[in-house]
Amino acid sequence: MSEEENSDLDFSDNEVVRPRKSRKIHDEDEEDEDDYTRRNYNSDEAEDDNDNIDDDEDDEGDDIEETEEDKRFIVDDEGVEEEEEEEEEAEISSHKKKKRKKHHSFKDSDSESDLDDEDRMLIAENTGIEWQKPEEKRFKRLKKRRQETSVPSRDKAEEDLSKIFLDDEDAEEGEIKQRDDDHEIYDEDDLRDFIDDDEDELTPEMKEQRANERKEQKQFVKDIGESLGITDDSLFMIQQIFGDGSEYAYAMDINDIQNDEDDVNDINRDNPVRLKDVYEPDEIAERLLTEEDDAIRVKDMPERLQLKYINNPPEGDELNREAIYIAEKILIERSKFKDMNQNPLFRDALRLLRENNYGTIQTPIRDVLRFLREDNYEIPFIFSHRKDFWRDKLMDNELWLIYDYDEEFQAIESKKKLIYSIYETLCNNNSDAKDDKSITESLKQINSIEKAQDLLEYIQIIYGDEIHNESETDEKKLKRPVRGRFYEKMKKSGIGEFVKLFHIKARDLAVGISEGTKKNFPEDEMEAPEKLAEKFVVESNIYLKTPQQIINAAKNMLIQEIANEPLFKEYIRHLFEEHAVIDISPTDRGKREIDENHIYYVFKYIHGKPIVEFDKIIFLQVAKAEKESLITTQIYLENEDQRINDLCEYIISDDYNQYATAWNNLRKEILTKALKEILFPMLSDWLKSKIISEACTTVADCCMRKLENNIIKAPYNDKILEDYDPDGEYCKVVCLSWGDFKMNEAGLCVAVGSNGELVDHCKLEGLQNRNQTAAETSPGAETLKDFLMQHVPDIVIVGGWTPDIITNKMLEKIRNIAHNVSSELNLSKDIPVEIGDDNPAKIYMKSSRAKKEFPLLPPLMLYCISMARTVQDSLMEYAALCNTENEINLLRLDSLQSMVPESLISQRFERAFINAVSHIGVDINRAVQYPEYSNTLQFVSGLGKRKAANIISKIVRSGGVLLSRSDLIHKNIVGANIFMNCASFLRIREKYFNQRRSDMFFDVLDDTRIHPEDYDLARKMAADALDIDEPIEDDENPSQHVEELMNGEAHRLDQLMLDDYAKELEINVIHEPKKITLNQIKEELQKPYKEKRPQWNPLSKDEIFVMLTGETDDTLAEGMVVNVEITYAYKNIIRGILTSGIEAHIDIDNLTGKKVYNVEDHVRAGDVLTGKILSVDKERFTVEVTTAPSDLNQKQNIYYDHYWNYEEEEKDQKLLTAIKKATKRVTRSIQHPYFKAFDYKEAEDYLSKRPKGEIIIRPSSKGNDHLAITWKIDDGVYQHLDIQELEKESEYKLGKILKVNDTQFSELDELVVVYVEPMARWAEEMMNNPKYKKGTLDEINDYLSAQTESKPDRAAYAFCIAHKRPGNFYLAYKFNNNDKPKHEYIQLQPNGFYFRKKTYSSVNDIIREFKTYPKGRAMHRNRQYYSHSRSIRH
Repeated sequence: MSEEENSDLDFSDNEVVRPRKSRKIHDEDEEDEDDYTRRNYNSDEAEDDNDNIDDDEDDEGDDIEETEEDKRFIVDDEGVEEEEEEEEEAEISSHKKKKRKKHHSFKDSDSESDLDDEDRMLIAENTGIEWQKPEEKRFKRLKKRRQETSVPSRDKAEEDLSKIFLDDEDAEEGEIKQRDDDHEIYDEDDLRDFIDDDEDELTPEMKEQRANERKEQKQFVKDIGESLGITDDSLFMIQQIFGDGSEYAYAMDINDIQNDEDDVNDINRDNPVRLKDVYEPDEIAERLLTEEDDAIRVKDMPERLQLKYINNPPEGDELNREAIYIAEKILIERSKFKDMNQNPLFRDALRLLRENNYGTIQTPIRDVLRFLREDNYEIPFIFSHRKDFWRDKLMDNELWLIYDYDEEFQAIESKKKLIYSIYETLCNNNSDAKDDKSITESLKQINSIEKAQDLLEYIQIIYGDEIHNESETDEKKLKRPVRGRFYEKMKKSGIGEFVKLFHIKARDLAVGISEGTKKNFPEDEMEAPEKLAEKFVVESNIYLKTPQQIINAAKNMLIQEIANEPLFKEYIRHLFEEHAVIDISPTDRGKREIDENHIYYVFKYIHGKPIVEFDKIIFLQVAKAEKESLITTQIYLENEDQRINDLCEYIISDDYNQYATAWNNLRKEILTKALKEILFPMLSDWLKSKIISEACTTVADCCMRKLENNIIKAPYNDKILEDYDPDGEYCKVVCLSWGDFKMNEAGLCVAVGSNGELVDHCKLEGLQNRNQTAAETSPGAETLKDFLMQHVPDIVIVGGWTPDIITNKMLEKIRNIAHNVSSELNLSKDIPVEIGDDNPAKIYMKSSRAKKEFPLLPPLMLYCISMARTVQDSLMEYAALCNTENEINLLRLDSLQSMVPESLISQRFERAFINAVSHIGVDINRAVQYPEYSNTLQFVSGLGKRKAANIISKIVRSGGVLLSRSDLIHKNIVGANIFMNCASFLRIREKYFNQRRSDMFFDVLDDTRIHPEDYDLARKMAADALDIDEPIEDDENPSQHVEELMNGEAHRLDQLMLDDYAKELEINVIHEPKKITLNQIKEELQKPYKEKRPQWNPLSKDEIFVMLTGETDDTLAEGMVVNVEITYAYKNIIRGILTSGIEAHIDIDNLTGKKVYNVEDHVRAGDVLTGKILSVDKERFTVEVTTAPSDLNQKQNIYYDHYWNYEEEEKDQKLLTAIKKATKRVTRSIQHPYFKAFDYKEAEDYLSKRPKGEIIIRPSSKGNDHLAITWKIDDGVYQHLDIQELEKESEYKLGKILKVNDTQFSELDELVVVYVEPMARWAEEMMNNPKYKKGTLDEINDYLSAQTESKPDRAAYAFCIAHKRPGNFYLAYKFNNNDKPKHEYIQLQPNGFYFRKKTYSSVNDIIREFKTYPKGRAMHRNRQYYSHSRSIRH
């Protein structure tokens, strides 16, 4: 941590640190001043080298031609101005007659009128500027000239264009700034109320009037909030972001409107004022306050079911058909399970599949579907309260499978309904369609999306015009393929008659091939095809003027008919699924970068491997490697040519003559082209996408399980002092960390109280010293001891993101101090010291909510606070990431998570929270009182973000406390369906009930997992257990017997015969199974809300190893070759460090493979050696390494795939060896801490596990008069800078002048500090901007398209890294949904960002420039090239 950050910790003793219970939103923005004086660089000269730069990405998008009108965004017309001035005067005089007053308050105004006379005089004395007191005390409101109807539409369009970029920043600025040359008209009267009068100068009547106006305005905004179900806290947040709406008051004051005779007819008084009339639509949408969100809030149906892609009520026997569909899917999933003997349900799966016997699980699946689709119950409710219907036949996790398969089935049904609708219309217009078996038979067999899509494409191509000339609704649903238009044109031109001469019926051909029996027996015409084609020549059609053109057109028509025949396409699809193989080859880059240690090496050379043998996760790695341009893949059918020849036998005739041969050759050509040019490429892509999609689902499920394991832990509750803070929810935690562990920086320590509030903090100076004695006697050791003595925590948590915490024995030092404190205080046990989970802490420390909660604290302290809270309640701390900024998506739980669509990851993360919350419920009154604890409410069954906020808002307005679950209905807080879903998961704690004076009885059942629908059963069970027969009077507590039972008599429930009671209920009373439910009620009455979560346990050594090093078994294992930087070499001891910070030990016998007497003769500190790992000790964070040449040259035991292409590998190795020999040079050695004797590949490998912005100086491939700098921009993105050395004394000495892009330096340190480090800071600023998105340009364009599709009339823009041009970023944007994505370059320079031939000192300046001139100042799209941004690897 830097000195600047440490300085933030010097608080006074009297400072009060705000507790977690009463967090406040802060608006103050803190700006960091740049400590470096930035030098100006001639960016224009850099453009002279543009011809030498690759332009791979610049060909995207057409250049936009500049027009005169394009240069203007706002009209500046003199004539229009004069007319408007006259009209303005009349308008102003009209306004003078009005009685209203408009007051505009600007808290942070820079205006001089905010200063009193003494302030102005003081400024005048210090600046020398004479100040004159204004004659008038009151300023008058400024009003911009309005555009009249005479303004040209082009200017209006440009003005609209400038407004489509309104977003968060514009909500503060008000609107996009106009160009400097735009004119504004000011009037003396218009300035009157621009700034409020000084309160001291107002009369008492005026003060009272102003106070009333402000009160009315606040009530006006509050009324809007209440009408939308917004809590007071949420309304306060909205006002902080948007303002209180006072600046719009003049537009909403109905009384004023009535007085304005000119405008009264334009206002519809019957329409209520809506939130979107006051605030920005984008901001409202982000906070789920739109009219659509209101509809979701109000509708009595679970929010997640409303948001489901398709959720239609079942019709007819649909549930039965769906149950069969899902049963087959689940049995297939069970059959894939490896250990069949683990569960009897798995053992029967294969047998039931073979017998097509789904009856055993069809009934429970149908019941689950009924609850889901008819009753609108969510999965948590079905899991908790409908177990009697499914528990014996289904696994717990299969409920979510049913949920997913239901969505899949409904998508198929929706597609079928569309096809039936189209087919019905088609039959009315085309009698041939009624007898088309390709349609009628395929309709009966649609059981997948693929089959439905195949049939739809067939209809579109074969009957294109008939369906596209019908209703507008159908046209909107269907987008006709281009190839279908060609087919229709040829059909209309009469080629269809010539096609009949081929005697090929696509349907009969497909049936024969699929059944293995030839059904198509074509008759050959006794005339050559060319001769017959002459009869169909159309002289007026340039495409049908010759016989050969006629034959080609006919062939293309038949190719389309065969390729789009649904049955034939399905047959080829099955062939690909069963017999497709894959070839994998490295690219030129992959040949160099994928070595034996690389994770991708296992599939670097693969030839002809069947797809069915490929593990899905490995295949996803293949896709990732291909995305990174390291490999290429090709999927094709095994024995493809032979299969095509076999299929051709089904299409040819059996005759043997010259005419038959000619016709058969054409038929073979048609089928071959249909396969090779259409079906094979199409299905190859389909199969690849299918496997990737399944793999992504697997990875997403894995992430869900990992997250669920993290959040399902019970809070740490092993308290040291039992009598401390009995009202506190959690234990007391002290957390300390050194962050990335720099020896010259102190550690930070925080104490977090039993309610999650920050209690105290301190610095730990010197405790990190490597010398044990010095560390134990350091001020930091004494400080920590006093800190622990003062706060006596229940546990001490250590965090950080480097392994130095362990290698320097920090944990042992802290445990020794904690032991001494425990002994001095005579505690019953030692204060435990453990490594903590820091996943949420790493996100929190950089978040905006952390800055709002603790605006003055440095990031490392925020990190410690979050780690402590994670120990107190991991569910709450993780749930806090599920906010409007979707910080949960920043969580990284799997190395392949980046390949999974964000929507899928978000859905699985949500399910993890839903599963966790369903176990523990939500204390609803606590959530109402403390908003930070309400984050879990959205995951309750039936709720969501909208409904959860609405419930809290209604409870606040109805008194602030919910006294019973039944009040959810009685007070109209939720509807009946939502009540059924959520009631049992909302806890009513007695402590909140006792805080209110009420005539109501506290129902103990409201603090159990028992659902209100089963309260009568619970009360009956309690009465029977207590042998009480008397009924309870109406004025008594209906659950008084339950309360008596729970007060020490719960064991009497064991005497009840619940199985017999369940049978009685099912047969004679409610006619539903209740056996499991009754036993659940018994368990809950005996132990209400028993803790079902596993107890808190420290992280395992593997988890700690991955957390602190980032290394896994795939990236660090025995036999891998690594680079070791030597840190100590003396006598017989050699120590070093790997790039990940792990300590490496080299035995003296393993140094050279020979006898070594003095290690200093062979190696010194700072040297970088290549070694091979002998062993890995995860507990000590060390590795044993050998650097002996004999060990390095020894081939390690690598598992090679059975389909490994040894010949291709050997060929590439010989080529790389030859290249390496040809470019071999003498290695230079420069005395500088950043210098490493690496080539570009080794430099990138070294930096891959280092922080962003880290630098390496290395030799250059250009020769010994050059050096190269490689610095890390982001993961996988490195910039290589060329340094030219001038005035060299010798070939291997460093030049006196170092030149980078025409800028000269005298020292390497100067070059690094002045040139490279500023660019790293600019890059960090860009990547921290909310508009920055990770991903390639194509992915960002997809993101922009998704944004504009959801809001077609709005523009979207984002920043991303230009991966092919390291040192540059893209500004990518789309003006509307119909616009093509465009992009411009932003170049990093030491003195700022270079954009549109200007340098900007912040990202926000670029955004303002772009929004002011969306199409550029000159409306051009010239390509920008920059010589210093070139990432040429030297």
